[in-house]
Amino acid sequence: GSLNYKIGGSPMEGGSSSGRELSCGERVFSKDDRKFLKYVESTTTHGVSHVFIGKSKIRRVFWLIILLGAAGGCLYNIANRIMYLASSPTSTTISMTRKKTLPFPEVTFCNLNFVRRSYVEERNLTDVFRSLAIIAPLNPSFNQTSCNQNVPMDVPVDFRTLMVDGRHLAEDFIVSCQYAGRQCTDDQIHPEITELGVCYTFNSGQNGQILETNGTGVRHGLQLLLNIQQDEYISSPGLDAGVKIAVHSQGEPGQPDENGIAVPPGRNAFISLRQRVTTDKSSRGMCKDTTDDFNFLRSFYNYSVSACLADCFLTSIAERCRCIETSVPRETVTSRFAGLNDCGISEICCVIEEFVIPGVCTVDCPPACNYTTYTTSVSYSAFPARYQLEAIYNLSGTDADDLQENLLSLNVYFEDLNVEREVTENAYDVVALLSDIGGQMGLFLGASIISIMEFVMWLLDEMKDRCFGVSDRKIDHWIKETEKELQMASLPEPSKVKKVSEAVT
Repeated sequence: GSLNYKIGGSPMEGGSSSGRELSCGERVFSKDDRKFLKYVESTTTHGVSHVFIGKSKIRRVFWLIILLGAAGGCLYNIANRIMYLASSPTSTTISMTRKKTLPFPEVTFCNLNFVRRSYVEERNLTDVFRSLAIIAPLNPSFNQTSCNQNVPMDVPVDFRTLMVDGRHLAEDFIVSCQYAGRQCTDDQIHPEITELGVCYTFNSGQNGQILETNGTGVRHGLQLLLNIQQDEYISSPGLDAGVKIAVHSQGEPGQPDENGIAVPPGRNAFISLRQRVTTDKSSRGMCKDTTDDFNFLRSFYNYSVSACLADCFLTSIAERCRCIETSVPRETVTSRFAGLNDCGISEICCVIEEFVIPGVCTVDCPPACNYTTYTTSVSYSAFPARYQLEAIYNLSGTDADDLQENLLSLNVYFEDLNVEREVTENAYDVVALLSDIGGQMGLFLGASIISIMEFVMWLLDEMKDRCFGVSDRKIDHWIKETEKELQMASLPEPSKVKKVSEAVT
């Protein structure tokens, strides 16, 4: 039980002259209790001495009310600060830094037609693509049952092979490629399977080198001249002609289908960039930097929100359609789905339905703890200029009448070499909490950690004396008995008694 303390009282109530033995857990104090009075008089907590040794009872009651009110205000504010810490508050700092050089981003560009007409006709797959165009997600009445009834399931189609072999070849699609005024090399551009079919990626770093730029404007960036070959377009779910281009950092999926910039033929697109670096240093656990829970893209990409959503979507297809979507690199598939085959014609309707079902992915994809994004500004001009028709014809071999239907130009470059940094940190931590607690204790009670230790030491001493040691009452009783024995023995040596008392206390 707790120790019960009382000041004053008559001898019959437990004063020092009662001689009653008190058990551990019960304590009635008289005004001459040495240790308690010493604590009350010496404590650094303001107001305590006025409560226990005040000149009058009214004054003591007045100080008790003040002390309790101050203690209540102190505890209220401390509790408020603790709840504020539990809410994990953060602060965000945005700064701008000028760099001499910047790594050039990865640029993914895709033809909106994912397979050539000539390839489809050679393999007698025209009916398959025509049926897919009819039941495509653009059709508001699309459902998997009607899709299965209209698609010829008896035609063997390997969609991965179809996209790889039937793609627009680089030598036909990419008429010209220059970076910083120099011709692109073959190892700087490589094909990549995406949801739009086979796209081409520039500066992915797979050759062991990531290009950098030390200047701004078109002449320090990437310049592409592309031929979309509209005569090779087929009936497909899409109704557009042109390309989609996505700008992203290395190790992150481009996802041109979702985040890409569409450029039609007959246009020259100027895409200016600004780099933004976001870092989360807070301890709130709202960011993520690992792909350990990915099922498909674990070893292929760094963690990002787009990679997380893509992996969730691919997982949904694998679980529901029991096949692996053809854009997934086989080497990244985990053992959970390693036994599944690529999605074929028999699963195509299920896969298409996954694209149109809202809310397929319910996985929480928090932002990465450290990631780089690029803010883009796009402007267009007509292309080509009339006086350039002959020069472009000599370069591309495209008839002048078809130039505006097939050719387009892309310019990707940095607007400036400034890096915008956004850093999120803890706005309030344990150190700040301790400082606030100390401030509240000092403001309301004039107390500190030393005051708390004074009370703890006094409490321990009292518990030790009451339970295991010699109490002040027993010391007083022993002194009085000794005085009586000396008086009876006619040994008037009170100085010795005083010395013994001082030594014991």
